[in-house]
Amino acid sequence: MPRRLFASMFAVLTALTCQWTSALCQNCATWNQVAAIDPGDRAEGGFMAYDSQRDVTVLFGGGNNDNQTWEWDGSQWSQRLVPNPKPPSRSTHAMAYDSARGVTVLFGGANLGSSADDTWEWNGATWTLKSTFGPSGRYGHAMAYDQARQKLVLFGGAGAGFLNDTWIWDGSFWIQVANTGPQVRYGHAMVYDSARQRIVLFGGSDGSLFFRDTWEWDGQTWEQRATTGPAGRRAPAMAYDPVRGKTVLVGGYNSCEAMLDTWEWNGTVWESQSASGPAARFGHAMVFDTARNLTLMYGSSNLPSQFWTLSAISPPSVIEHPGSLSASEGQTAMLDIAVSGAGPISFQWRRDGVHLSNGGRISGATSVALQIVGLVPSDFGAYDVTASNSCGVVVSHPAALMVTPACGSPDFDGDGDIGTDLDIEAFFRVLGGGPC
Repeated sequence: MPRRLFASMFAVLTALTCQWTSALCQNCATWNQVAAIDPGDRAEGGFMAYDSQRDVTVLFGGGNNDNQTWEWDGSQWSQRLVPNPKPPSRSTHAMAYDSARGVTVLFGGANLGSSADDTWEWNGATWTLKSTFGPSGRYGHAMAYDQARQKLVLFGGAGAGFLNDTWIWDGSFWIQVANTGPQVRYGHAMVYDSARQRIVLFGGSDGSLFFRDTWEWDGQTWEQRATTGPAGRRAPAMAYDPVRGKTVLVGGYNSCEAMLDTWEWNGTVWESQSASGPAARFGHAMVFDTARNLTLMYGSSNLPSQFWTLSAISPPSVIEHPGSLSASEGQTAMLDIAVSGAGPISFQWRRDGVHLSNGGRISGATSVALQIVGLVPSDFGAYDVTASNSCGVVVSHPAALMVTPACGSPDFDGDGDIGTDLDIEAFFRVLGGGPC
């Protein structure tokens, strides 16, 4: 290719590639209320865990006179008839699922003014009291299961004062591993980010302040990651979406009112999401159902019983970008793209950033495959395609289409100049049997 044409093509490709890297948009989310016979009103407390082995969500307690165990299988709630022993009634306890041992772990909580310090495990059929030693009695604490290290992590809460101690549970014993990091608090939320192998903590209160700081635990130490994003609050709910690699936060309570907002943490910044649906609430619980790719939310301290699901979609993702090609004048050129994502997906092909339309020699301008018949020199350029759905748009890498002159053209060397010594040399090469 002549040097000046190559330089021009390189500049166009560079500009379009930069555009591709900046065209990704935020993810979209839709709330749906589920009409089902459910466990009824539940008081404040993080009392749900997702059992990934049995593909059910486990709910326990949520009030001073409630020690029922319920499970959601994706279509209905069922109360489990549990033999004794089983945990006494409680609220503001914490639960997390230990995937290595296949059990849901429950610790602490409050009942009629007292704080529990007992550890229980649910295997899908029975509850077993595992320990009454370890963390002091407390409520409003948070727990998450660290899959990479196969340990359950507990932080903070309130009991004999507000706490900021960190403990791990290995299935047999509690071990205190830190009392530094986030300052004392209760009513915070914690989840495990499996993509980055970090436990994420947000918010909480020390009885007077409502925190808005974000911390992460790497298995050894706490690191403060952000002090901006959602407003300060206690009793929000969080769940980690492993499909999109986002931590989802909903609602909570500050000194004035229950809150109605949805945020997502991508490991670097919080992004506000415009998902509408549930009314303002706090003291609810959330989990991510990996069998159905849904975030589940249940309960509230300020509203009647409600059960919601949050489904999220992303902009389309490019599986295979269009490839550059070279063809002679008069021939047919075909460019195509392969994408994945929630439909319907719309396409728009462009040449040098200008939209193409069907008609004449061009077809497929709004489909996965673009076809140009009877190529002419002006078809030369950088081609890309946008793919969009209801959430957003992605732009492919650009592909170069080079049009070489057909035999009989006076521009034998294809440099745009006619009648030069180079054209004459190319002409005699053709006469000698060389390619056009």
